[in-house]
Amino acid sequence: MGFQPEQCAKLCCLFIEDFEPPKCSVSGPGNPCDVCLQVSEMDVQIARARSLLADLGSKRKQLKMKLNSRHDQIARYLPVEVASHIFTFYVHGTDGTQPSYKTASSAKRGVPLVLAAVCKAWRRIIFASPQLWTTMSIDLSIARDPALQVELATQWLRRSGNMPLSITVDAPPNDGSQRPDRHTGALFEILKTYAFRWKQLALSIPNKFYSAFTEGLDDVPLLESLSLMRTWDDTELQLYDELADVFALNVAPCFKNLAISSIELNLLQMQIDSLTSLWFNNVTVDEIFEILSHATQLIKCEFYRIQGNTNSFPFPDAPVVHSSLKSLSISPEDKNGATPEELSHLFDLLELPSLKYFSHISTNSKHPMAVMSLSSLFTRSHSPLEHLSITVTDTGVASSESEIISLLENLPTITHFAISSPHDIPTMITDIFFKRLAMAPSAKDDGFLPDIFLPHLEVFNFTGPRAFSWQSFANIFLSPASEQHSNTAQSTPFASKSIPSSSFLTTTGHPTRRALRHCNFKIKCSQFAGFGEPIQDKDIVVALVGIQKTGNVIVNVVAQNRAGEDRDEIERALNLFGLKRENI
Repeated sequence: MGFQPEQCAKLCCLFIEDFEPPKCSVSGPGNPCDVCLQVSEMDVQIARARSLLADLGSKRKQLKMKLNSRHDQIARYLPVEVASHIFTFYVHGTDGTQPSYKTASSAKRGVPLVLAAVCKAWRRIIFASPQLWTTMSIDLSIARDPALQVELATQWLRRSGNMPLSITVDAPPNDGSQRPDRHTGALFEILKTYAFRWKQLALSIPNKFYSAFTEGLDDVPLLESLSLMRTWDDTELQLYDELADVFALNVAPCFKNLAISSIELNLLQMQIDSLTSLWFNNVTVDEIFEILSHATQLIKCEFYRIQGNTNSFPFPDAPVVHSSLKSLSISPEDKNGATPEELSHLFDLLELPSLKYFSHISTNSKHPMAVMSLSSLFTRSHSPLEHLSITVTDTGVASSESEIISLLENLPTITHFAISSPHDIPTMITDIFFKRLAMAPSAKDDGFLPDIFLPHLEVFNFTGPRAFSWQSFANIFLSPASEQHSNTAQSTPFASKSIPSSSFLTTTGHPTRRALRHCNFKIKCSQFAGFGEPIQDKDIVVALVGIQKTGNVIVNVVAQNRAGEDRDEIERALNLFGLKRENI
């Protein structure tokens, strides 16, 4: 590819500035020409100007510090303890807590040093406040002076006193060397000197550096959270098996939170029986069984990009019973991950009697959600499931509406249900689902009521294209006495049959009906800039506004186009009919 004219001009200017011709001898040996003399004189003037500018910059810095001190509203008027507390809130967040163990905010790197540069009074307070130096984030990829970075890390850790530490280390993909360079190795040794005070540790470094980092680590008594995010280049990816390195921690009695990505479980030599929270990206089916079999105190698990069985660990002969797990998130690999059979096998060999929160994210067009196996898991476990979230991100994958209804019919304990699909899947939720949701119980001959669909549902969140009529949506808010009218009015999808606003619930609802209190709908429109037609039925709009004004049920309906812009659907309909909320 050739250079553009403006690029050539820049290159030429740089070349002219940097080019130094040989000693001038045009006017004879030792006698430079007049142009060379002018250039030499100009260089002297530039050097003087640069020296003057540096001197002015230094003087301005001193004046600025005096100015900051003169106008200081913190150290000048507040006690040192209060000022230190304010700085702590600024560095660690408004609540004074330290950042999450999974991620570190690069925006906060070096903040104590920035504050210390304001004035001498601030510097004295900050250097004497060890709680400001308990979080350290190191990015080896942007280090211009590695030796200076090592010195800064040493001083930083010394200022932290005896307080627990939260440390993050980021490094670029490895260049092929088997061990870290001299400065990186020195930095690792400094960090290990303070290992007895580690509370949170997040590493995003090449796998080949693990042994150098953990070598000599005997005890990390305060460590609660560990994050290992693997970095690699294309060469290292091809040589994955050859470059495998072990991350070993012998004694970590407080270890509770683990987040790992693209690291084989058998490369971790540490006790996991005390874990309560796990986030695992790029995990295999057999690794999931191994984790749930040994980490018996887990409360929350998130498994993403689930791969097929690698036979690294044996499959269980009987269902693995995990009595403490309350929250489980599942997301298969988007391309070459676990097959539907392997995922079904996973669900068939689990029993989770304490499960309350379940999330399933479908990203693979060939692998829809294993509804039957999931239903069997929940039934077998007698799980008190309260929160269910189903997310579809691929246009070629979707469980049928009948499968979703069948799954929910066996989950009467659900209080929060969320379902999300992209623009191109219009059949996840239709009038059939709303008709089932709006169906009122009626007494049988024997006096018993049939099972109510989602009897404890409190929050219903929907995101996706609209494949249902507004009439059927409105029917879920109808009072039982009006449902005979609603059932006859919605026989045809997208029918615009009017229903009287007096039929809508304006109290807490019938005692046999669910306690629905939040209904949040985001309708994804196919247009890039438009939002489609608003609600066309005036009675439905009036009734929905009436429901909103009672405050018993919060109803939010938003349309979103492909550009990501949102519009309130009820407000659009009010404008269409020239109505005002205060008059309804």
